Amino acid sequence: MPAEVVFDQGLGDLFVIRNAGHILDPSILGSLEFGVEILGIRLTMVLGHTSCGAVGATINAIDTHTTPAGFLRDVVERISPSVFEARRDPNAGYEDIIVENVRHAAAVIREKSAVIDRAINEGRTAIVGALYNLEEGTVTPVHTEGEVTLEG
Repeated sequence: MPAEVVFDQGLGDLFVIRNAGHILDPSILGSLEFGVEILGIRLTMVLGHTSCGAVGATINAIDTHTTPAGFLRDVVERISPSVFEARRDPNAGYEDIIVENVRHAAAVIREKSAVIDRAINEGRTAIVGALYNLEEGTVTPVHTEGEVTLEG
């Protein structure tokens, strides 16, 4: 679901980076740092969604003890820690794993990027992890890194 539609914004109103399972690699982190440092973005949102196919592919790979071919393997490998972490709770379901993957991605942004960590510590930006429910059309925050006042 395009973030512009979810948040009722026009094209160009949001700085959006999209990829499967919101996995982080150097180009994604560089784009986020560009947004924070050059564009002055005050809030970064990791927006997961219900029925996430990348998380589903990872769950399937883990449960069937298979390794996907090509670059899908990289996606699965990067999402796998979230599956294992969520499943520490034996009652964790699919949506719980999706939420854990959002939390994990939001925390890893700060952990991997000294630029963003510094901006958070200085109060210039924050990161929010959220879940978009495809059926209900609602967004629920699930994780926060830092605090920032968005007014002004």
